[in-house]
Amino acid sequence: MISLRNYVVTSALVAAAVFYHAFATRRHFFPATLYLSTSKLAVAVVGNLSFATALCLYNLVIKVFLGSLREIELERVKEKLSSAIMETCLALTIFRCARAALARARTRVRPRV
Repeated sequence: MISLRNYVVTSALVAAAVFYHAFATRRHFFPATLYLSTSKLAVAVVGNLSFATALCLYNLVIKVFLGSLREIELERVKEKLSSAIMETCLALTIFRCARAALARARTRVRPRV
């Protein structure tokens, strides 16, 4: 099994290579960022780096705020965090239409009286 350190270092190196490729093959900033946001490989690499960063942040928060935990306590924290993330994702998908309607209502131009 790969260690967290190796995973994060590998993800960072691959992401750096993708960023270098994007900015080395395109002369201007906008085409490079457009490539990074539309290329499937670039999006996957950046997503992987984001996931590795989230794992590091999770381990840091556990160590700083909770210290050393027993195995059963760590499992309980993981279960609670997993359920909280799933509930948040479900709520975001359920209320997507309501948020979109609210955004449209805020951006609509209203005539002055």
